[in-house]
Amino acid sequence: MQWLLLPVEVKARGLEGRLLLGAHAASRGWKVVVGKKSQLNSRVRDLPRGLYFDKSIQSLALWQMRYIRALGNTYAAIDEEGLVHEGGAAAYVKRRFTAETLAETSAFCCWGEAQAEVVRADQPALADRVVVTGNPRVDLWRPEMHELHRERIDEIRADVGRFVLVPSNFANVIGADGPERTRRFGEVTGHYADPAERERFARYLDLRAGVLDRLGPALVTLARSLPDGHSVVVRPHPSEDHAHWEKLGVDEPRLVVRFEGPLTPWLLAADCVVHSNCTSGVEAAVAGVPAIAYAPLDESEFPMLPNQVSQVVDSDEGLVRAVDAALSGRPVMPESARATVDHHLAAVRGPSAAERMVDLFETLPVRDDRGDGRLGHRRTDGLRTAPGRARAWLDRRRRHGPPAELPTASATLASQKFPPTPLSEVADFVARLGAVDPRLAGVRATELAPSLFRLEATGA
Repeated sequence: MQWLLLPVEVKARGLEGRLLLGAHAASRGWKVVVGKKSQLNSRVRDLPRGLYFDKSIQSLALWQMRYIRALGNTYAAIDEEGLVHEGGAAAYVKRRFTAETLAETSAFCCWGEAQAEVVRADQPALADRVVVTGNPRVDLWRPEMHELHRERIDEIRADVGRFVLVPSNFANVIGADGPERTRRFGEVTGHYADPAERERFARYLDLRAGVLDRLGPALVTLARSLPDGHSVVVRPHPSEDHAHWEKLGVDEPRLVVRFEGPLTPWLLAADCVVHSNCTSGVEAAVAGVPAIAYAPLDESEFPMLPNQVSQVVDSDEGLVRAVDAALSGRPVMPESARATVDHHLAAVRGPSAAERMVDLFETLPVRDDRGDGRLGHRRTDGLRTAPGRARAWLDRRRRHGPPAELPTASATLASQKFPPTPLSEVADFVARLGAVDPRLAGVRATELAPSLFRLEATGA
């Protein structure tokens, strides 16, 4: 039997997409382990060997990749940050992958042709590793999947009423662990690789800080302009300091902060979305929800996809007018932006990204493992490969020094990125998947450890 290991770093961003992918794999006979990345990685030596599917292949992941492969796993990945990136193609290839990390993968899945073109152009010798599949997160944005969230959408509307959703993405400016983590992230991921890049990234951070300074008062103005019964709901990013937003609502009761569950049902329940170069703008474009990009400063040095597929406003007055128009008629993404979306996103129509990924996985050299997924026994593969891994680690330190690492995340940041997840929550979502797509109706979830689960088809 073949196993698929699906680690998830940020629950609100990635868990439901990975559960969808895992359900499709399970329906075809795979055994699946999915859940919190730290939980899965701490047990990876004890789990059955199979296909480990990661969320990125940045340089700081190289030694984890080699360790997991040395255990006998096949390694594949997608870049969850590969759709929206402020640096353009030149910065993307410096920060998000290296020739070494790409070489460790059997397949690198891309959101769409735009990302794949950049990676292939930079690494033509490894172009065969680059596969356009789309992202299962996007599957959940497609209109035919909206019924999956119907009950939650109705609950949100009953609780909040009519509202404008503002998904925030200013973690680089108001991170939960402060500016030191942002600085260290810049060092270990290549943002500060050379003086010119350091200056460019500093300009980007200044721009984001300037937009944030203007966005707060703009949202207060917007909340006060809305018709009776309407509010502005700010959804902080999981990596942000949520207190920044909560302070805004002290003097304006119609500006509220909510951080509950995945984003998609909130987006579908909203009358429109207001964002600042946030992936939610692309989600809204696919889902058919009007999206307004607030851009009060010159952002021409940092063009990004979400603003390109949204209605852009550059003032508080323009924001109020655009939201008023959206409340009146729910305009959707301009037709002129459709080609842009199609170039950046595969699987918006036709076979889903999850289906395409499982098709790909079935072509990869994944070994069979008769293990049952229990965690109470020790595997010996890691012991047999320990000498070779130790030699590689010592050689790396001799030539390059110790590997770069980020500071340990605070308890607050860790809990925001992946709150505790009971089996009942996962089982409910998997059951709803089966109700929307009968092919997944036989998939069931069981708990392996806190926030770590096994998926398999009934009777498999």
